[in-house]
Amino acid sequence: MGGVAGNIHDKQSMKRILHTFLATLFIYSALANDTTMEYTYVGDEPIVYYGTRRSETYDLAIVLNNSTLIGKRITAIRAQVNSPAQEIDNCSVWLSSELLLEKNENGKKINAPNILSQAATLSEDGWIEATLDTPYTLTDTPIYVGYSFTNTNFNEDNRGPIAYSQNRHSGGFYIHTSMTVIKWKDYEETLKGVLPVYITIEGDFGENQVGLGGYATAYPYAQVDIQSALPFYIYNIGSNEVQSIDYSYEIEGTSRSNHIDFTTPLSIDITNPHTVKLPIEPIATLGNHTLSLSIDQVNGMPNKATKAAADLPIEVKQLVPVHRTVLEEGTGSWCSACPRGAVAMKELHRLYPENFIGLAYHSKDPMMTMAMDYIPVDFPHFPSAYINRGELVDPYYGSDKSQNDDFAIEPLIVADFTQPTIAAIDVTSEWTDENRSAIDAQATVAFTCNIAEHEYRVSFVLVNNGLCGEGNGWSQVNSLGKNTRDNVHPLLRPLVDAGSPIEGYIYDDVVILSKEPYGIEGSLPNSMNAFEWHKVNYHIDLADVKSIFSPNDDLIQNKDNIELVAMLIDSETGMIVNAAKAHIGHTSGKKQVENNATKIATEYYDLQGMRVKKPFCGIYIVIDRYENGTIKAYKTLIR
Repeated sequence: MGGVAGNIHDKQSMKRILHTFLATLFIYSALANDTTMEYTYVGDEPIVYYGTRRSETYDLAIVLNNSTLIGKRITAIRAQVNSPAQEIDNCSVWLSSELLLEKNENGKKINAPNILSQAATLSEDGWIEATLDTPYTLTDTPIYVGYSFTNTNFNEDNRGPIAYSQNRHSGGFYIHTSMTVIKWKDYEETLKGVLPVYITIEGDFGENQVGLGGYATAYPYAQVDIQSALPFYIYNIGSNEVQSIDYSYEIEGTSRSNHIDFTTPLSIDITNPHTVKLPIEPIATLGNHTLSLSIDQVNGMPNKATKAAADLPIEVKQLVPVHRTVLEEGTGSWCSACPRGAVAMKELHRLYPENFIGLAYHSKDPMMTMAMDYIPVDFPHFPSAYINRGELVDPYYGSDKSQNDDFAIEPLIVADFTQPTIAAIDVTSEWTDENRSAIDAQATVAFTCNIAEHEYRVSFVLVNNGLCGEGNGWSQVNSLGKNTRDNVHPLLRPLVDAGSPIEGYIYDDVVILSKEPYGIEGSLPNSMNAFEWHKVNYHIDLADVKSIFSPNDDLIQNKDNIELVAMLIDSETGMIVNAAKAHIGHTSGKKQVENNATKIATEYYDLQGMRVKKPFCGIYIVIDRYENGTIKAYKTLIR
């Protein structure tokens, strides 16, 4: 089909959007109370327009998918269109349990909603809106909320009649038209946007309500006899931010309860769930169980949400490996587009410190320590990157070759590490002498299934952070420093403000040593039993760390910033199966502490995994670190 899409560019459009934004802001503030809220996928991204270049009828819909709103009522629907730029009439709003079509008397397929449909008005500033004659009571199943109109006379001088937001949300854009899109289609990915639909929902929201949406993972596994922290979706459907929750659960006939204080309060949002990890005490019996979970209190008050509890399946396994995804990036200080990759990796580290590992291979600058012929992947251009040595991606835009989808690398990384992996790997290391001139490392590997006649190898990579220098090659060229656009993504805004080149640039995730990039031959047996741990020892001499581009530059600027990465590689496919990373002297895994080991440090983390320098009142995860590299983790209550 021949469509047209474009950004708002004229003064009239900007004035209309400003008016719309202010009106939306006023209406939302008026609706965010104890009885009424709005459901929408629209955020702060620009509104753009789209059309089929034909005068025809458009049917458009989003999915309302929040089972915790059960019992509350849809009372009104409004949606923005490109009017008066386009001639639009015959407006309606509707609800349907599925997207249906039926033939009319002329044999054409028309929209056939099976819950309700009613006429709607079109305001002067381009809003199709209607208060429902009969409010619809929500159940725990998703429904489609839609609107329809006829574009009676397409105006070639303006954009199409469909207005949509460049925010992204699954289920945010479905379309059918009378002549062009003759079957219902999901356009959220096609146009990379969502429809500007606002659904007024009425009910007793109250001040403190949290709805339980179920697991935030497709793999609800727990390792036997080990405390788990499973991710759950919870919706803040009350009128207060959530500072704390109290929850209880029952499994194997044993009941327990717990309290969580959130470092960052959970904002009010009936559209998007918050993902919260809830600790579950060790389960002693392997196999399938039922976890009966209930969120009992919110901010110290009884939780009055209709759906505050659920019976959920949980499988207890002998071994549940932590899956960590490796992104290997080709970069260089001379590469003007490369800073976006560093920005993405920094943000991925912040968001997913337990599951993401970034490796930056530098070329033709002082941090180049490996000839390109010895780098384990072929970077066809800079920047480019590989996920686990499989898919070639942009380190910031991911698979989006148009480079319009900001930080599109994130869903690719998340999609990878949320999948189960067949092997666990941990790494520990220690300095061999007081001068810290060499490192003795050890990786431990175990599989969740028997391995027969298949070669896996372990590769060790030394990484340094916080590198900075002066002179030839240390300044970072930065194409974004010359960017004049106003709509630059917030992640990239610091690069715009930094100019080009960036003096004193700080380089992280720099690979400074990798002698066996494809894995150490014979490091693991070709056949291994499930749940059997194998140790791989390795020695690293820091004298081997040398820049081949600038031999006089020091790449060991701060030994406290050095990290060791151990990667498990399938030598028959070349793919990275799993990986682990830890600072020298630390370990990536939790191992049993020897009775005679000396404790050297204690760290405190809140229940969201954030480190706390000085714990106050509440429940914390305590990490005791010992001189032999092992750790002990446990939960404690500080009063």
